[in-house]
Amino acid sequence: MAYKNNMILKEENLRDHFAWPLLISAIILAILAYKLVFQRLTAPFPLSPWESTIVRDGWRVSNGESIYVLPDRGPATHMYGPLITYVSGAVFRLTGPSIYVPRAVAFTFASLTVIAFPLVLLRGVNWPFGNSCLRIFIAAMAFAQFFRCRALYAEARPDAAAAFFALAAIAMLFLAQKQRSILWLSMGTVAVLIGFFFKQTSAAAALVPLVAAISLRPTPFRTQLLLSLVPGATLALAIFLMRFLWYPGYYYLIEVPRNFSLQQGLSMQVLFYLLLCNKLFIAAAAF
Repeated sequence: MAYKNNMILKEENLRDHFAWPLLISAIILAILAYKLVFQRLTAPFPLSPWESTIVRDGWRVSNGESIYVLPDRGPATHMYGPLITYVSGAVFRLTGPSIYVPRAVAFTFASLTVIAFPLVLLRGVNWPFGNSCLRIFIAAMAFAQFFRCRALYAEARPDAAAAFFALAAIAMLFLAQKQRSILWLSMGTVAVLIGFFFKQTSAAAALVPLVAAISLRPTPFRTQLLLSLVPGATLALAIFLMRFLWYPGYYYLIEVPRNFSLQQGLSMQVLFYLLLCNKLFIAAAAF
């Protein structure tokens, strides 16, 4: 009994020893990022050509115009997914065109991602110095990425929404594989599609179940392997159908980005940054 009491006392002391430094660090990280984020959210002018294009196209959507037309038949649009434009256009019908609306959409999804990230990362983990402190600290690290990438997620771009739906897709597809649930598989696949139509790069989430099935070899293996192909196959089918049923959208989402070649030097810089500098990558690797 005495030994058990001593262990409980040591865990309480350890919790007290680590809790305050984690909370103080979280506050400092959040303050570092807050000023930059606030400045970009409230800037009265477009911060990039993409912001101007999204606001213009959102205004066109709010007036019932089609934004996806081939360049020889009308104004060109951005090569992001269409959802950021249509979501902004729906709000413009109530508020009128404003640069602040798509920024608010982006920042809302960024905030949801910051909140969801530690919940997904620390699922089932029990740390002696308190899960709440650790979750707050990791959320602050995620928020501090604004400071590292010039508050990209506070601009009128779809990056934040795509990141949120990619994270949601990974979490739901994990549950689908663990619980052998068709419902979670369906919801995760829908999240992959939504993320893709915000920004194409979130399609990478569709490959996570396949990699997990090959590396972990869950039982029954063949069934799980086939199910892991569903998100990617569904996305591929959607792109294939878009090629024939909605070619202007296919042109801007697939063909235009295809013209940009991969720069090997930049790729190595990004890999180096992820491995040694990116807080989220380090946190994910550590836990």
